[in-house]
Amino acid sequence: MSRAKVKSRGITRFFHLVDALIIAIIIAATAICVSINTRTRSELAAVNSKHQAAADRVADLRVKVDLLEREVNQLKADSKFIESFARKKFGFVRPGDIVIQLAQNEQDTSSE
Repeated sequence: MSRAKVKSRGITRFFHLVDALIIAIIIAATAICVSINTRTRSELAAVNSKHQAAADRVADLRVKVDLLEREVNQLKADSKFIESFARKKFGFVRPGDIVIQLAQNEQDTSSE
């Protein structure tokens, strides 16, 4: 074989190696991108789930705030509501009311 053919084969092999290296780099870069994309999507799904849970909690708290605001407005304006609230919350009674207390959570110790 002539020296030119050997040199030509060497150059061809070199270009094949360069092409293979470039393809390997492209494949590795694609794999990294896919991996990052997959991880990012799973993190996004987790964050969306947390956001939805927080939004549900905010909605529940808004309902509670609305109820408390109504109760405050009634306490400011309605004397019957004030009386009812004081009776339920603090156990207030009117003069002349008869109070009957029921025992709660008592265990029968006489059966021993």
